[in-house]
Amino acid sequence: MNRHKYFIEDYARDVFDAVNMLLRDGKIDEAESIFHAFTTIIREIILLNDLIRKTESDGGD
Repeated sequence: MNRHKYFIEDYARDVFDAVNMLLRDGKIDEAESIFHAFTTIIREIILLNDLIRKTESDGGD
C-alpha cells in the first residue's frame, strides 16, 4: 500500500505543477479541467479502496 501512496503523492505533485503552470499562462479552463479530472480519479480510488476493505472485512475474496 505504501508504494501506491507514494505514487499518488507524486501524481498529485505533478498535477498541481501542471495546474499552476496553466494558471500562470492564463489557461484557467484547462487548469480547472485537469484539476477536476484529478479529483475525480482520487475520489474513485478512495471509493474502490473502501469497497475492497468492506469486502475483506465481510470475509470475501
